[in-house]
Amino acid sequence: MGVDLAEMMEANKRLALDAGWAVQNEELTFVVPLEIEGATIPLNLRGKTYLRQPDRNVMLQVEFVPDIGKTEPLSRFDWKPFHTHNNRNRGPAKWRFIPLNQTHVHAFNLNWLADDKKMIGKNLPVATPLEADPSFTEMLAILKQKFKILNASEIPPPPWERRLI
Repeated sequence: MGVDLAEMMEANKRLALDAGWAVQNEELTFVVPLEIEGATIPLNLRGKTYLRQPDRNVMLQVEFVPDIGKTEPLSRFDWKPFHTHNNRNRGPAKWRFIPLNQTHVHAFNLNWLADDKKMIGKNLPVATPLEADPSFTEMLAILKQKFKILNASEIPPPPWERRLI
């Protein structure tokens, strides 16, 4: 029996453990398993940002964790990113070939080929921007709504190190 990724992504999920940011070189990261109705499922939420880049460039990504092989991204939230994303000629017509340099979401449904039951590409090639950059707390509320992670608000802010200039 195969894993129904679409069904898991549509279901209400919860963080199975506390999301605690760990310092790894110059990065702050966490990986937390997700659960549905108390049962752990083969999905993780990964968080990543940079230690000395406060209030910018946070990536939160839902990933499929197969029994064998590499994890596969299913949806991603890029908050105030340093990079620019371009859908090229994919996704909603309004956002084709438009550089997205603001907060944007790589929604599962825009990157999923339902008939083939697989992702379009390896790294979520389609994204849509948010109209305004939310605060970190507002981002978690959007994550709860869009990714259906009910306790997303429990993710603590990263322990950034601010520089004295």
